[in-house]
Amino acid sequence: HDFEVHGIDDYEGYQAYDVSFKGKKGVDDATFQGRMYIDTKTYAILYLDFGLNLKGAADAAYGNFASRTLISVGDVRIGVKQDHTTVRYQEGGHKFVLASVTRDHIFDVKRDDPKNNLTAHMKFNYQVTAVDTVAKSTFETQMGRNESINDYESNSDPSFWKDYNILLSDYNAED
Repeated sequence: HDFEVHGIDDYEGYQAYDVSFKGKKGVDDATFQGRMYIDTKTYAILYLDFGLNLKGAADAAYGNFASRTLISVGDVRIGVKQDHTTVRYQEGGHKFVLASVTRDHIFDVKRDDPKNNLTAHMKFNYQVTAVDTVAKSTFETQMGRNESINDYESNSDPSFWKDYNILLSDYNAED
């Protein structure tokens, strides 16, 4: 990737470097492009706004090798049409911690018979509602690429999980 610093801006009360990035010239693979703000005092990332370069995304395929192989057996191809993510961090307990993540993806699902093709639009908005920088709990292993936090079992103590919740949308907020 190539990075370019555009100067220093005010980002939500913090003096931050305004940095953009994109795939290197001559690289035809799917690369990311976007913008980020980095705090000038701590060098903490305050905000990321990025997505897959649509030029390189034309050949991008969704999923890992095993899932793509299984899908191809049924003559199904899943292509990435749009990929956009924003990540915000907030200061809590003299540290910068995750505040929110929004993702907006559009996939083309195609079969040999065009009447069975569809476009899948996936959106989600993850909000952090509380931060505890005092309690400490560790994971037994380190997550690898293409792994999810949901695949791991961490602290099973009910007192650790008592204040955690998932608020599912009960209506279409966009409407």
